[in-house]
Amino acid sequence: MKFATAVEFLKAELKGWLKDAALVRPDQEAIYMELFRRDIANVGVKDRFYPLGGAANYSLLYLLARCVVELKPEIAVELGAGQSTMLLNDMRRSGAWSGRRITVEHDAGWIAELSRDIDDEGAPCRVVHSPLIEQTAAGRRIRGYDFTALEKAPINLLLVDGPPAYRRGERFSRLCALQIVERLDPSGFVMIIDDFERGGEIVLLEECMNRMNELGISFRKGGGAQGRKRQALLCGGNFVRAAYF
Repeated sequence: MKFATAVEFLKAELKGWLKDAALVRPDQEAIYMELFRRDIANVGVKDRFYPLGGAANYSLLYLLARCVVELKPEIAVELGAGQSTMLLNDMRRSGAWSGRRITVEHDAGWIAELSRDIDDEGAPCRVVHSPLIEQTAAGRRIRGYDFTALEKAPINLLLVDGPPAYRRGERFSRLCALQIVERLDPSGFVMIIDDFERGGEIVLLEECMNRMNELGISFRKGGGAQGRKRQALLCGGNFVRAAYF
């Protein structure tokens, strides 16, 4: 690892260590589980989810489900496929949501595996296979998504849960999301950053807020959610009430 990269890594890790106690609340996970199960049952969605290991945890599933049910985003873009993809699929199937789901995923094998669990593929919803490419984001060299194949439609809900960013060399990979901040619909948007207990995602939130200020996008930073993992939330326009979810 180059010296400059090592310094950036240690700075990000230090931020995570300093905030970890305040950001992660494993004791709250059971509460989010009950809220999530109640909310999806109310809209006819079967609980077939396994929020274990590196998969979406209950606080993320709760936050995503509530945003979809209450805000009804027209276009939802998720970076990284998994349990959240299944949830959005099932929300459409139940009639609780009629918006479009666009999923960006780099792993072709995982896309094939997940395709057995979703049935909303077609014109409204699709998975965009995006291999990771070398790029510069916020002054850092990273491997992130290539958004060339992602349509330039306004985004109402943006979930950042990929690409992988848990290994040392991947710490800042999710900074690639900065490329599409400008596509957020200022009339109504919510952006959720998963794994906010980690240093790289803390840096991502700061850079996203800087980018929104540069673009003149009015936003509010919400409290997010705190369970076994932590989610940060930015929202604006008609979706500003999501700050209190």
